[in-house]
Amino acid sequence: MRRLLPLLFVFCAGCIDDAIVVHLRPDGSGTIDVRHTLLKSFYAELSQQPPANDEEAVPPIDIERMFGARLRVTRTATSQTATAYTRTTTLAFDDITKVTLMFPPFVVDGRMGWSGNTSDDGFPLMHFALRDHGDGDRLLTLSVPHESFPKPGDGTPESSTVSSNEGDNGLTQRLSKGARLHLLVDVDAPVLRTNAPAREGNRMTVVSLDFEKMTASREFHERDVVMHPLSFEELRWAFDGVPGAVLPQDREITIEFLPPPPDAAPVQNPPSPPAQAPPPDTEIYLAPLTVRGDRVEIGAPRNISNSPGYDNQPSFTPDGAGILFTSVRGGGTQSDIYRYDVAGGRVVQITNTPESEYSPTVTPAGDVSVVRVEADRTQRLWQFTIDGGNPRVVLENVKPVGYHTWIDEHTLALFVLGEPATLQIADTRTGTARVVARNIGRSLRTIPGGRTIGFVQRLRTGDTVSLEIDALDAASGAVTELVQAPDGATEADCAW
Repeated sequence: MRRLLPLLFVFCAGCIDDAIVVHLRPDGSGTIDVRHTLLKSFYAELSQQPPANDEEAVPPIDIERMFGARLRVTRTATSQTATAYTRTTTLAFDDITKVTLMFPPFVVDGRMGWSGNTSDDGFPLMHFALRDHGDGDRLLTLSVPHESFPKPGDGTPESSTVSSNEGDNGLTQRLSKGARLHLLVDVDAPVLRTNAPAREGNRMTVVSLDFEKMTASREFHERDVVMHPLSFEELRWAFDGVPGAVLPQDREITIEFLPPPPDAAPVQNPPSPPAQAPPPDTEIYLAPLTVRGDRVEIGAPRNISNSPGYDNQPSFTPDGAGILFTSVRGGGTQSDIYRYDVAGGRVVQITNTPESEYSPTVTPAGDVSVVRVEADRTQRLWQFTIDGGNPRVVLENVKPVGYHTWIDEHTLALFVLGEPATLQIADTRTGTARVVARNIGRSLRTIPGGRTIGFVQRLRTGDTVSLEIDALDAASGAVTELVQAPDGATEADCAW
């Protein structure tokens, strides 16, 4: 049996009980709460003299090294109990994309002699990206780096293993008592979907390591590899599935959330987090469409969803008799699928689940496929009967799915979230998918009369981004340009 003792020492020596919580507003500004706690038992175990006071035990954090930017300190304070010293700090930022974090997310104070939070100082960095997304929503992406900590070439020893003994076991469990590390993202808007490993309301857990619980588990002591240096893959290999460890399954953590209401005034650094904005009161309208020669006429629209809250993603049934759509009702943030009967004007609820369903589409077999945000925040393609029964996963290992369209009974085109988003062709018989295009828009449609998919391709020339509507032949993989979007367009949707 081998041990992860050196890895545990890395965490315990630098951050005994640390939490970093990023509070994000929809406009990209926000605050960061940092709690750094040093347990007094640590000094006893290492036979060191305890600090004279709180300031010596937990000095101010090194903001630029931790976050790569000169964030504003709005509050900092120290406290002491019989067992620990604690410093809490609140920082303010104007643009989340200017903020970086070391990986793993240690709390760094002024005593630590590293050269700074840069690309060549030995610390791989997590980066944030924020952009407008489908249907006017916003998408936050947190990218976990490929590199190891410390980076290769810094003189650290190669990976090794250490045999365990009873002394090691006792020391490990004593040092890990009360030791924890948390990184969370709290969004001040209703969150629609995310692939974060854990979620409670609008708060997403990116990393959570409870070392006391981990070292008390059988699984921890069965792991036989010590990783040094430490990378994202090594961290998952070491701790994934160990009680007390919550880790991302993907290198890119995405959080899709609703934008602020159009009339909401921007709030700059309030003294306390503002109240959560309610979902915008979006509605779905149905209008008659008439084509006369080369003229297209749209008649008077009527509101068919007619419900306070989020109504979106309408999809006609193949016979044109009904419209499926996503709706958030009852004042919450959980969504279900509804059907509007065109002839009778009646709305019927199809799904009624604790999870959220999006992007309803009638399958070639007459069922309903949806993108479902599951209890553990996994985002996969599911299928229901037309009346909302018999839920079952369609593609078990393809995630996080954002949008989809059917090509035939067993073939689909998928918009898969990521940076960049990818167009993938999936086969339900094998459960696999292959990437056929990158950096695409949210709109996917099967072009009538064949196995061709219409999609939006984002093209970048220097700092300029343009959009074009392309057609993908699902059989051959050939892509044909159909039309350029108007100059300056940031989003495009296509329909046939």
